[in-house]
Amino acid sequence: MPIGISLRVTKKGKSLDRLSADLQTELSRARDDDLELIRRSMFLEAPSTIKGNKYSKNRIKRYLRAPSRCVRKIGRFSGYVFIDETVLPHVKYVIGGATPHPIPARYKPFLHFWWVKERRWHKTLLILEHPGRKPDDFLERAFIRAEGPVYNSTSRHIYKAVKMS
Repeated sequence: MPIGISLRVTKKGKSLDRLSADLQTELSRARDDDLELIRRSMFLEAPSTIKGNKYSKNRIKRYLRAPSRCVRKIGRFSGYVFIDETVLPHVKYVIGGATPHPIPARYKPFLHFWWVKERRWHKTLLILEHPGRKPDDFLERAFIRAEGPVYNSTSRHIYKAVKMS
């Protein structure tokens, strides 16, 4: 979300050099705060369990818990929060959903797996019809949740840099 800034410079107050230095410092701090707010909102909106999949329990939340994994800063004033698909390859199916599809047996003549719903081992020959999955766009909800706090944080930092000292 781009933010437009207009300043009226008069002879009172800070010099232009000091104002420029203060703005650069505060914009850098605002970037750090905003990235943290976005990461935190993504963490809160991420699904903790994916129905019927015991192996993906809390994997997205564990990934988002560590800022070193998912936050990248570029230069002094920009950065991004991301989810690495090489670490979490299933996240595209969480966000976009999955259509019903067949799962063939690859290495054996039958599929053998634990069925959580029925609490028993299940065997089927050659092919299994997967029912699909509804999409869960937690990223959109996270950005909507973070929009107000990010705007307030950035405004607060700009005000702090511009205010008279």
